[in-house]
Amino acid sequence: MKPVVIIGISLMILLAVPYANVVFADQVNYFQSEDFKLDHSPTICAFEPQPDSQFPNLSQVLLSRTQYAVLDWQNQLNLGVPTRQPVWILNYKEIPSSQQYGFDDSTCDITIHYEREPLDTNEQFQEAGVTNFSYSNQANIVIYYLGVDVKQGETLVGHDANYNYYQYQYAPFYTNHLASYPQLDMTIRHELGHALGLGHYIVSSADLQNIVTGQEDTPSIMVQDIINNGVVHYSITPLDVNEIKSIYGDNGFGQPPSTTDKFSQIINQFDKGLSSSSQGLSTKF
Repeated sequence: MKPVVIIGISLMILLAVPYANVVFADQVNYFQSEDFKLDHSPTICAFEPQPDSQFPNLSQVLLSRTQYAVLDWQNQLNLGVPTRQPVWILNYKEIPSSQQYGFDDSTCDITIHYEREPLDTNEQFQEAGVTNFSYSNQANIVIYYLGVDVKQGETLVGHDANYNYYQYQYAPFYTNHLASYPQLDMTIRHELGHALGLGHYIVSSADLQNIVTGQEDTPSIMVQDIINNGVVHYSITPLDVNEIKSIYGDNGFGQPPSTTDKFSQIINQFDKGLSSSSQGLSTKF
């Protein structure tokens, strides 16, 4: 039997959205702009998922994780608010299956639906959730609830008289189990971030690899990854909160900013303009 020589190992990192941007070395540690902004405190409608015989407690799990994510966003935004009453309000309601037929979803600013996996096979393993925006200024979120993991495969890439040469790759697959709480929690918070107006937070490839392998904490819930090794908790971070407040000011969604807020927004937009002018070409795929 010929000895084995490993000539390469690669890990496929999955993204939480159906596209990503090619990032150059000087295009890191910033939020991409999202062409969406709420004009009032939003009503978030979570639609009870259709029954799935494989997961008897599906509705309870998905709706409870969603409610926790909404409350987490509201609590994080209201930290340090100098008034007793919160100024950042997220109105959450659940739409049971019995009420969904004929339901007027125009009463919702953000809708959340749940599906097992993307129906388009070309989109499988490229997203754990997706957010789309309508012309009526509504954000529509879909959360995919099947768990994703990676498995190792090997490819014989050559041989000689003494050795076989293999390349090992880690490829994604659906576990046929419900996604773990960390994956659901991160995905729902990430997609809610888009619905509140946040773009992706771009990090370097080296930093992303460290985040995925659990060597460092993620700086933002808006970093694009859903596969990780050793990471069991993702959090909404101060970077995320500060970016929301740079968009809306300190007084909540749709409230007129104070003079200080206006000045901060001008400085923030000026800084972003300087950053984007040096970022070069980015390409979606």
